Amino acid sequence: MLEGRKPVRDIYMTAHVTDWLRDTMPSLDPDGYYEGALSPKLQILDTFRRFIGGEPLNDLPPKTLKSHPQWIHEIRTHDIRTFGWFYRSDKFIASRIDRKERFSKREVTYSGYIELCCRDREILDLDEPKFIEGEIDDILQY
Repeated sequence: MLEGRKPVRDIYMTAHVTDWLRDTMPSLDPDGYYEGALSPKLQILDTFRRFIGGEPLNDLPPKTLKSHPQWIHEIRTHDIRTFGWFYRSDKFIASRIDRKERFSKREVTYSGYIELCCRDREILDLDEPKFIEGEIDDILQY
């Protein structure tokens, strides 16, 4: 996946995310907003590969890594939104995931996903502090 390079970042996933990737992701097609976009599965694989490999993420639209209140962060592709937090520098816990289209249609809300992530963070048995605060450039080592 990283072509002989050693990973420099980690992504951990809750059961919600792994179940969604296994059960929902395979049947998804691009929403058509970005002409020529890869399939959502390939979008996620490429974005996670770039993240794990230590590559800069915000060089292409959409802005790939976005901060939200309560130190929740969002990894974005053209069609998928993955929410979670940084447990430690370069260690992301992916807590929730969904299609961008569901947010656009207001079937789900960003505030709802932030709340779910905060709840997941409270429940998980993690060493304190359970998350780190700071600007993305301070959290990620380039």
